[in-house]
Amino acid sequence: MIGRLLNLWRHSEAHFESQETGETVALLLRRHSFTILYPLGFIFLFALIPIVVYLALPEVSMLFFFLASLYYLWLWFLLFYKLTLYSLNTVIITDRRIIENEQNGLFRRKVSELHVHRVQDI
Repeated sequence: MIGRLLNLWRHSEAHFESQETGETVALLLRRHSFTILYPLGFIFLFALIPIVVYLALPEVSMLFFFLASLYYLWLWFLLFYKLTLYSLNTVIITDRRIIENEQNGLFRRKVSELHVHRVQDI
């Protein structure tokens, strides 16, 4: 199961939106994996806070469990938000164009493209 999940971030020969006929993908790039591991580490660190509070205070009420559930729901959303932004921010280099897909939020996306013959300096 973990192997199938990790396949999401490997290079794919699949087609992409707005691909021209006869255009082949040379390279699919994402940000370095450290950029996603850093926020995920903090999310997992913050997930320990209710556990520590529960162990430190022996007598907790049902309100604590309700608030802890809301807290974990928020962390769960934040985790998938970060993973979604990481996986959708890509740079695709084809034999004709360079396409940058920048996901700014769940419902905002900016796509920039540059034809290869316009590249002057690297």
